[in-house]
Amino acid sequence: MNDVVWLTAPDGDRSRAGSLWEQVAARGWIPRNRERVVIHVQGARQDALVRDTARSLVAFLAKSSTPPRIDIIDPHGDAADWPGAGVLDPTSGPRYRTDVACLRDGALIPELWFDAFFLVTIAAAAPDRSLGLRVILAAQADMLEAPGALDLDAIVAAHRLMSSSLCISCGSITFSTPESGSWWAASPNDLTLERAVAAAAGVGSDPLPIFRHLARHEADGGTMEMTRGEAPTLRGYLEPRWRVGLRRSASNFAHGARRVGQDVRLSAQNLRRLPSFVQRRLPDVVRAWRVT
Repeated sequence: MNDVVWLTAPDGDRSRAGSLWEQVAARGWIPRNRERVVIHVQGARQDALVRDTARSLVAFLAKSSTPPRIDIIDPHGDAADWPGAGVLDPTSGPRYRTDVACLRDGALIPELWFDAFFLVTIAAAAPDRSLGLRVILAAQADMLEAPGALDLDAIVAAHRLMSSSLCISCGSITFSTPESGSWWAASPNDLTLERAVAAAAGVGSDPLPIFRHLARHEADGGTMEMTRGEAPTLRGYLEPRWRVGLRRSASNFAHGARRVGQDVRLSAQNLRRLPSFVQRRLPDVVRAWRVT
């Protein structure tokens, strides 16, 4: 895949992530004149590889002739965890409700996303019982608050409204087995990276739930690119199809039940308002009848 850069470290040496940034910069995926770079590290507390990858990016950006202001989105971190960068928690600041086509009640977007910055999302790939495989799209949706929305709808909304300027995914060759070696994948396109990691993990002609859902909203959303190129063979990253199917059925049923319950409550509220509405309008109706 020409739009994805892969890097592997068979010995599991996490420090090799530094060579990834040279390749990314050579492709022009990191603009040199950006005044502010925000790095969203998903699960940094739990995943040492994500944390070390983000730190190597901070060090790379700091070496440029005009270093940008660097902020890390890490709700549970502090300045001591990220030398050379500030720490942000967008969920602690103002958020604005935005109408979204695929979300019935809209979504709350952090104020940060209305500023100008270059966003990098670094997320570890992992099996997921609801999605089959969790990579970059689900990580982006972590910053979108959409109470009561179906998880797949929230992921599609985040892909449209809050997509990253540069996407990085990483992990061990065999999931949760650091001694099997490490891998990194980078792309300026979140959907391209998601497809690339899914293909490397062994997703066949039957796409994951997120790709099937995207196909309902975008012309090429469900198309799987199976060209492997220099991608490693990732093992242990896919949840069994039957387990994902059961979880998706339960999620869809629960979501449908919530929507029906909400409709019933709104209908009851409207019915309670009806007598007072008729009472207010009755004099006007009588007056119009007499004139007629």
